[in-house]
Amino acid sequence: MIAAAPDLKNLECPSCGGAIALRAAGYSTLYGCQYCGSEIDLTGETIRLIAAHVEAARNLHIPLGTTGMVNGVDWVAVGHMEMNDGWESWEEFLLFNPYHGYRWLIFTQSGWSLGTPILSQPASPAQESFRFEGASMKRIYEATTSKVERAIGEFYWKVRRGDKVRSTSYVGGGRVLSCELTGDEYNWTLEEFISSTGVAAAFGVEDTGQYPDIGEIPSPHQPNPYSDRAVSFGLMAGVAFLIAMVIAFVMSSPGELRTQQFSADPATSNRTVSLGTFAITDRARPFTIKARGDPGDNNWMYVEYTLRNVDTDEEIIASQPLEYYYGRDWKEDDRNGTVKLSSVPPGTYELTAEVALPEDDARSNAALSRSTASWTGNGQGRSIVIEAVPNGVFYSNLFLLFLTLFAPVAWLGFSAMSFEGARARGYDGHDDDDDD
Repeated sequence: MIAAAPDLKNLECPSCGGAIALRAAGYSTLYGCQYCGSEIDLTGETIRLIAAHVEAARNLHIPLGTTGMVNGVDWVAVGHMEMNDGWESWEEFLLFNPYHGYRWLIFTQSGWSLGTPILSQPASPAQESFRFEGASMKRIYEATTSKVERAIGEFYWKVRRGDKVRSTSYVGGGRVLSCELTGDEYNWTLEEFISSTGVAAAFGVEDTGQYPDIGEIPSPHQPNPYSDRAVSFGLMAGVAFLIAMVIAFVMSSPGELRTQQFSADPATSNRTVSLGTFAITDRARPFTIKARGDPGDNNWMYVEYTLRNVDTDEEIIASQPLEYYYGRDWKEDDRNGTVKLSSVPPGTYELTAEVALPEDDARSNAALSRSTASWTGNGQGRSIVIEAVPNGVFYSNLFLLFLTLFAPVAWLGFSAMSFEGARARGYDGHDDDDDD
């Protein structure tokens, strides 16, 4: 005669009669009595159930009975449920600590959450929004009906396969509040995001490698992996750019400004003027030359600069056109211009400027005719003012530096917005998700 299957919740030692408390009831096959040391074989008619539970538990992300430290507390995984609401499936691990009670470790396709049961009722689940612990909580999903697909291990209530609950969720302050309604009983759980790396490190299991991935829908309470980095990179780029600007302005400390004003006479072939000598000491400096001139209507002037080192006769040559053209509905006004020479070595320099006019081009009679006809004050010199100083800031270089420094910030900002867009697609719009 085969003995009756033992009650896995209420066993006693057949040798000494001592009470046996199974902490892993359902998949234990051997038990050592704490009173007399007898080994009790949990076989017979229970072997199929035990084997099934052991096989099921072997395939879990976190095997039941595994201990892991989360937020400084050691938790034991004592139960596991598979849930489904008609749209997606997820897993819930029940954690236990004798001093801290129960927690839920929830595993969805978007990531992990650590859930803490709340004994109070923070709001009515019919509300669209409310405040909880200083944060504004907003509904993210319409109410759905969730079903227990499988349950193994130990639980603090009688859970069975096929049990159904009505659930809804709210997000705010980086956390999710979920509410489950069974009959007339409300059960609230506060969920905080925990990375798959953190779960793997805590329980010594394989990292599931979830998120951040832009192609999926992030968890509603998952920290944006790009926003903090965008702020950090932005601050570093801002400081670096500010330092670069200070250095640029310090390096371009004011030198002696020279100004020359004269008239360029078309009747004179030699239109060269000297702005004197400039001394550049200590280190190489930029050199800035500005010109303002009146070439006349629909006309131009051309200035060629020669910066000659008095001691070595080495020359730096630069040029600058001054133009003014217009029509019935357009205008091109370049009567002011700036030339900047970078890193002129220390030394004493003489600066000369030579002005060229359209009349100098004997090959263009049409240009000469147009020039003399349009120039007011034919036969007189054309006014030009030249300023020169051994200093200057290359704003184009600063602009390129700005682009270089802030390009990663822009990319991180775009990625942060894309991440939030992917997150919003998962719950905004409040589509009718009911699955009764």
